[in-house]
Amino acid sequence: MKPAPYGPFPYSPIIRRPRLTWPDGAHVALWVIPNIEFFSLTEKVPAGSGGPGTPVPDIPSWSARDYGNRVGVFRLMQALDRHGIRATVALNSDLCAYHPEIIDMICRQFDVLYREGAESGRVMAIALHPYLTGVPHRIDAFDAALGYICGHARVWKATGAEIARHYRAQIAKR
Repeated sequence: MKPAPYGPFPYSPIIRRPRLTWPDGAHVALWVIPNIEFFSLTEKVPAGSGGPGTPVPDIPSWSARDYGNRVGVFRLMQALDRHGIRATVALNSDLCAYHPEIIDMICRQFDVLYREGAESGRVMAIALHPYLTGVPHRIDAFDAALGYICGHARVWKATGAEIARHYRAQIAKR
């Protein structure tokens, strides 16, 4: 893919694209992406990644992240299981870490995508860090957001591979 001034893809306004459909008439394909990451105690956590930029070993920054691998990820899996959601693991993605906004933000995002999905299918990807979302004071917010989303009739709970496969099959028919 060769970079260009506008970007790697030609301009394609969403209102002029072919209609996209999901299985069973779903408006939204829900794709949850837990970020399961390894954090080395011997490496500095960059300030831009939530670390204080202090020298190694940075025990507080490391322990918060390691907590996600030891405890938080299992809370996330339980919440996903309660809603029948299979996730796709990704590494080193970002997540909005502000607890007071997480339910409202996720639900507002879903509402827009669900509304637009009536015209042409949409994908809602939720990227998560277990060390942020899997902590006791945030897990209930995540669980409530999943409950809100899964409470809608036309949501396809899919993995990234399933979404890609379904999309490619539709494109191949055109």
